[in-house]
Amino acid sequence: ATDPMTKSQRPMFLYELYPPLLGPVSTWATHARRAAAMGFDWLLVNPIHRPGSSSSIHAIADFDDVNPAIVDPADPRSPWEQVAAAVAAAHDCGLRVMFDLVASTAADSPLVAERPEWFLRAEDGSFLRPGLFDGERRTKTWDDLVAVANTTPPGRDGLWRVWAGAVERLIAV
Repeated sequence: ATDPMTKSQRPMFLYELYPPLLGPVSTWATHARRAAAMGFDWLLVNPIHRPGSSSSIHAIADFDDVNPAIVDPADPRSPWEQVAAAVAAAHDCGLRVMFDLVASTAADSPLVAERPEWFLRAEDGSFLRPGLFDGERRTKTWDDLVAVANTTPPGRDGLWRVWAGAVERLIAV
């Protein structure tokens, strides 16, 4: 039977890739072929930027660099060229690719030292760590992150430039 909906009317069917579990980006073509064979039309790739020392893909140290855990050191191409090849392989399978950009910054990111005014401070002057709250009570603190000051200048302007650059680089691959 044929699908009565045109492709533009169909909902998006996303196949999520968690890069640290998959190994080098050179292996992603296998996952793309499997996703396409199962009827997915998109690959949603979780964050690929270089994390801080916690290795959490949600604590980004460098928005201009690729997570070394997903780069094939034997591949002579640059990390971004390797990512571009993986995206091209997904496109060859008929899939579109979407990257998850995490706008949180690792506590050990060079940005924190270079641009401390872009980050929030606690009452004692230390960098504020984001967390979860249950009403008034903090239930979880992420010590590997610093809270961004992205609603007022200069943090808003600087951080948004960094994030816009990250988006532009991901669009270019």
